[in-house]
Amino acid sequence: MTIFFWPNKHFHNKMNFDFNRTIIKWLRHRKTKLLMVGLSDSGKSEILNTLKYNEFIKEEKYDFFHLKSFEYMNFSMKIFTIGSAADIFPVYRKFFVDVDGVIFVIDSTDRYKIDEARKYLFKFSEDEHLKNSVFLIFATKQNLKNAMNSDELQDKLEIKKIRHDYKIVECCEYLRRDLYFGLQWICETIRNKDDSLNS
Repeated sequence: MTIFFWPNKHFHNKMNFDFNRTIIKWLRHRKTKLLMVGLSDSGKSEILNTLKYNEFIKEEKYDFFHLKSFEYMNFSMKIFTIGSAADIFPVYRKFFVDVDGVIFVIDSTDRYKIDEARKYLFKFSEDEHLKNSVFLIFATKQNLKNAMNSDELQDKLEIKKIRHDYKIVECCEYLRRDLYFGLQWICETIRNKDDSLNS
């Protein structure tokens, strides 16, 4: 696949988007909002490091959590960790307005937290603000021996029950190929939804 860049010299040297030309053009002209969420140690920071987004991240500190925001041109993403000693899910909901897609990051080796991950996945999928969002599940740490594959995760997360377009992508956080495959899918799926609404 050919690598295309955002039209900014500084940005060229820091990050690339390995998307096809159609998606690059679409991203330049459509305001697109994503959420990236996951339990602690699920691999969100490693994903950002691999994509080299961290140098473009703004951090905000709230009473119960830190929020990271990535914004460039018409593309933006909010990143935060879910789960804590107290359930503060209602606090997160103010960030859900006009979100096009949710990237749910899960540690595929952490079998002890799979029930907690499923609970939060359904909280997101059932939220009224996210009813039109598409869901990308990054199953990280696939390079480790005890990792659950997508079939096992689909079963344990009961993901077929959610009423959204979704995809599980097995990935190693340090491989851009895996990450861009998932990001390409979520952008294409959002674009197709646009086309269906406008047809």
